[in-house]
Amino acid sequence: MKPELESAQLLAPEPAAGAEAQKERERLANILESISDAFVSFDRSGRCTGANRKAEELLEKTQSELTDRNMWEVFPAAPDSHYYIQCQQVLAEPVTLECEEFFAPFNKWFAIRLYPSPEGILAYFQDITHRKRAEVALKESEERLRLALSVAGLGYWDWDILTNRVILSENGGQIFGRSLENFGGTAEALLEWVYPKDRKSIALAFARAIEEGAECEEEFRLVLPDGNIRWIKTKGRVFCDPTGKPVRMLGTVMDITHRKGEKEALREANKRISNILESITDAFFAVDKEWRFTYVNQQGAQILQKPATELLGQNLWEVFPEAVGTAFYKNYCQAMATGVPAHFEEFYPPLNLWCEVDAYPSRDGISIYFRDLKYRKRAEEQIKFQANVLSQVSDAVMAIDLEKRITYWNKGAERLYSCKSEAVMGRSLRECYEYSWIKPEDEREAQNSLAETGTWHGEVIHTKNSGEKICVELSASVLKDETGSDTGSLAVIRDITHRVRMEEALRLSEQRFAVALQNSPIVVFNQDRDLRYTWVYNPKLGYAANEILGKTDADLTYSEDAAHLIDIKRRVLETGIGTRAEVALRASREQEFSYYDLTVEPLRDEYGNIVGITASGTDISERKKMEAERERLLKLERAARAEAETANQIKDEFLAILSHELRTPLTPILGWVKLLRTLKFDEAKTAHALETIERNAKLQSQLIEDLLDVSRILRGKLGLNLCPVDLAVIVKAAIETVRLAAEAKSIQIQPAICASSCKVFADPNRLQQVVWNLLTNAIKFTPSGGRVEIRLGAAGGHAQIQVSDTGKGISPDFLPFVFDYFRQADSKTTRKHGGLGLGLAIVRQVAELHGGSVRAESPGEGLGATFTVTLPRLEQNTGCLVPGTLESGEANSPGLLDNVRVLVVDDEADTRELIAFTLEQYGARVRAVASAPAAMQEIALWKPDLLLSDIGMPEMDGYMLIRKIRALAPEGGGQIPAIALTAYAGEANREQIISAGFQKHVTKPVEPVQLAAAVAELAKK
Repeated sequence: MKPELESAQLLAPEPAAGAEAQKERERLANILESISDAFVSFDRSGRCTGANRKAEELLEKTQSELTDRNMWEVFPAAPDSHYYIQCQQVLAEPVTLECEEFFAPFNKWFAIRLYPSPEGILAYFQDITHRKRAEVALKESEERLRLALSVAGLGYWDWDILTNRVILSENGGQIFGRSLENFGGTAEALLEWVYPKDRKSIALAFARAIEEGAECEEEFRLVLPDGNIRWIKTKGRVFCDPTGKPVRMLGTVMDITHRKGEKEALREANKRISNILESITDAFFAVDKEWRFTYVNQQGAQILQKPATELLGQNLWEVFPEAVGTAFYKNYCQAMATGVPAHFEEFYPPLNLWCEVDAYPSRDGISIYFRDLKYRKRAEEQIKFQANVLSQVSDAVMAIDLEKRITYWNKGAERLYSCKSEAVMGRSLRECYEYSWIKPEDEREAQNSLAETGTWHGEVIHTKNSGEKICVELSASVLKDETGSDTGSLAVIRDITHRVRMEEALRLSEQRFAVALQNSPIVVFNQDRDLRYTWVYNPKLGYAANEILGKTDADLTYSEDAAHLIDIKRRVLETGIGTRAEVALRASREQEFSYYDLTVEPLRDEYGNIVGITASGTDISERKKMEAERERLLKLERAARAEAETANQIKDEFLAILSHELRTPLTPILGWVKLLRTLKFDEAKTAHALETIERNAKLQSQLIEDLLDVSRILRGKLGLNLCPVDLAVIVKAAIETVRLAAEAKSIQIQPAICASSCKVFADPNRLQQVVWNLLTNAIKFTPSGGRVEIRLGAAGGHAQIQVSDTGKGISPDFLPFVFDYFRQADSKTTRKHGGLGLGLAIVRQVAELHGGSVRAESPGEGLGATFTVTLPRLEQNTGCLVPGTLESGEANSPGLLDNVRVLVVDDEADTRELIAFTLEQYGARVRAVASAPAAMQEIALWKPDLLLSDIGMPEMDGYMLIRKIRALAPEGGGQIPAIALTAYAGEANREQIISAGFQKHVTKPVEPVQLAAAVAELAKK
């Protein structure tokens, strides 16, 4: 630039020079015009002597406007500004200076270089406004970054890979829990702070990132100076030089210890939520923003008729395309779009399903709760039908509330009282029409009856204001709401004015008829449709006429005779055809027979309707005596023969049932014996045959014991011999037992046994009894050529045995009772299938005694059935006694419980004494009490090591006891280990016991060694 500075003098006026000098000045002037810097020259008095075009542009003035202006006018600045001071210094001393100054009139920053010259000052300057603003923005950005990192709890690090120097931010040092003064500044020094077991994985991850030139994101543990462990997350990025060589790595660090805890809590919360969703009665599924299924509970899968495994991850509208465009689609989309929950009811034809749906949108998608409304819809249709029928009945029906206001008035009431419902609804009963309802004495009787029994029936006179009367039959009943509170009453009223008049006329007619028959030997009587005597003349059974009226033949005649007589009369009522018969009657067993030649005819009203019977009878006892004597021996013979046949039939049925139950295991026994005697097998096949024979012989003996199992179950005395059991062995053995029976009916047995182990802690004989019962039932009710499937698998913490068939199926009405004792869907003597009706009841009880459950499912009759048994798997059975926690020799050791202080609580003296004695044999120090309050006193005074408590106790049960104990301070016994010893063995009972505060759940009856093992295991913990 020095030549340019020297030639700047050309811009000032000078005397004319030679041509060469002029050319040189022009050349230098062109140079000054072409440079990117703005240029201005000043003389020693500070007057502007020249400027190039760039200066004119930046200073927003022409050269003529700038010439002769003072330098403070060219660059307006305050006397104390850096620019002003430097200009004074350049004028005073021949020095070159630079400065950066903001000039408010231009709203610009200039970078100015000041050069001294003989004539004054040469000033080169550039507009650095953008750079200055960028520097300010950068500074503000860096400050925001620092603040953001601080607020977000982040620190950063900068690793120079070539020099192995690491720069750690102050926040980073705080996250690492170290002072930066003690930081060595190398990658190795930083790695020393990492948890030893995580160092290798972190080093490999960073090496891989450097090698691939990629980002790196890792989580590791950090050891603080005080020994505490903290979780850290780091994310870094590799930067390379132009040749692609990694030279630098930048990254951030963040403390995620709290997040790790939150993730664990979230997993637990999700587990609890899943348990809740599986236990609710509503069907439930959730979809994400893309309408993909993210969760389906068991009830939802059942109603949607698809397993959850087929739905998860699938698009809702692809799985159910018929729903697109329906109310389901519109409401779901609206809820998703607006975030407003939706509630609606809709029918889905492909599944024949009425649903009540609640859709709740969330940040992640939408949650759907729905219920099957088919039963409610049927009920609503039934209610509509009943209301329609009620409105059409000829009787008047009305309802009133507690304030005697009319709330219902049917068409029959409109006809009877000539008053439309619109005129009476909501009005007081007595204000609605001109009839007086009821006499005061009848009203008191009605109110008393309604208060005592909730109903009243009577005949009353309604009197019109004009004096006209009608006689009505009135039945009233109290109306109640769902809480059982009275809401009013309902009355059914029938106009019987005509009937009363006819009865009066009939009474007069009967009087005349009685006079006419007074001297006749014939017995004459009338009965209504209920066969109650309404009129009688000349009774021959030792009763007065007034003692017979209102009675039935069952009230007056010995029951065996009455049944025959009633049957004759009912046939006349049903057919309308008269009959004549000879009947034998007596008032009691001791009385002799009276024989009558009886003629019975239907009694009709004026419309031809049968309203009863009229009959007459002549006593033919004398004629019948000889016939009776002759028939007596024949009757005795017939009775004896019938009794013998009945007894023989009962015997045959009983033997047939026993034969069926006992012959089933005989089939493989006899089959293998015959094969062994007629064929030659190798040693392995012979051993297999003998094993099958032995197993089925034992099973046959066990079947006999099953007849007593029901009694044991009902009395809670069914014992279990518990041990680790592989369910695959049980299932295979049961299949072998029933295989021949299946082959006899050409039924395929298709097993599906999972490869993984399904072990449970159970009684193997009882479990084989369960599987055998289910397979036998399936084969029994499956027609020839059918198929029976048995599947063994694991579902969460449970093992599951499922037996399905293509047989008869179960009707929906009988399905709730399929596991009841002695209940069979077909209990007639013509039934196709035999059985005592005990097998499924035993299956349920045995499953529940093992802490499991069983359920039956069937689409309906003729569509097959599925029975599913669920049992806790051995590794998940934490609430029961788990084998393997103690070695067998250790469990049988007499000193297993030496000096362990055990407090036993049981209100049954025999049980309490047995448990105490058993534990003392293993060396325990035992105190036994009979109640929960006594146990609280012993805990305070004796300080036991372990509590063993019954659940069912009077006044304060085991649940209340353990809650009181857990409320105590630790030093007061609040954390004492506790075992619940109870006969309640269901899974729900186990969960309730564990959640109440017990550590273990041991079911009664329990073997001594198992009880000692459970106490020893918990005492060690």
